[in-house]
Amino acid sequence: YMGNAKSVFNLRKIKKGNRYVVFSSKEVPYNAHYFIYEVNVVDYLMINLQTATVEMKHQPVETIRKKAKIEVKGSLWNTAKANNIHPELALKLIEIYAWDIDFFGIQKGDVFHVIYDEQYVRNKSIGIKTVHAAKFQTIKDTRMAIRFFQNGKFDYYNEKGENLRRAFLKSPLHYSRVSSRFSYSRFHPVLKIRRPHLGVDYAAPYGTPVYTIGDGVIIKKGYERRGGGNYVKVRHNAQYTSVYMPMY
Repeated sequence: YMGNAKSVFNLRKIKKGNRYVVFSSKEVPYNAHYFIYEVNVVDYLMINLQTATVEMKHQPVETIRKKAKIEVKGSLWNTAKANNIHPELALKLIEIYAWDIDFFGIQKGDVFHVIYDEQYVRNKSIGIKTVHAAKFQTIKDTRMAIRFFQNGKFDYYNEKGENLRRAFLKSPLHYSRVSSRFSYSRFHPVLKIRRPHLGVDYAAPYGTPVYTIGDGVIIKKGYERRGGGNYVKVRHNAQYTSVYMPMY
């Protein structure tokens, strides 16, 4: 079976925890006829144990157009879950607005309106496929995001036709909290004096991905012994360079 399956699915990639089923005859000696392995929620491998044929099958996927209103009451992820909205929608919104909104600064009462497609297999949600449009409302302003195909790809634009992508992201992390903001006079928690803090500190669980705020080239990495810890320095252009430290 290994040879026949090679062109369809590498059996060495069978994962612990994934479900499988063996179909056998109803009578003695209960010969096995089919081996079914669930690759993911959509794809499954079917091996005919009698003929040694191997096929990749697919569950039918239903796509449903939806509208949602998310009024922020905590983190966007938890707010979505509390409103029975797939939390992946929060991820999509963060990616769409990454250049336009600092998600560490959103306030209770801010509202997202979203039109999106959600996918289902056997009436069970498997995730968000596409966000078609979104509107972010605060007390001060409203920010639109409209999906549009241009220059050979889909991207998101505001109501003026301006691409939401900017030179730099508003923040380098998806999930965490700001533990210390940029300030020219921050009270140092250890030294007990006021001194400039020319950066933004984010507290996040170990293993949280860190993103550079924009395209660039890594020009230096290392370890700073005087409290800086592990760091990476990125040059974005002739004018701007960013540093990420400490990272554990």
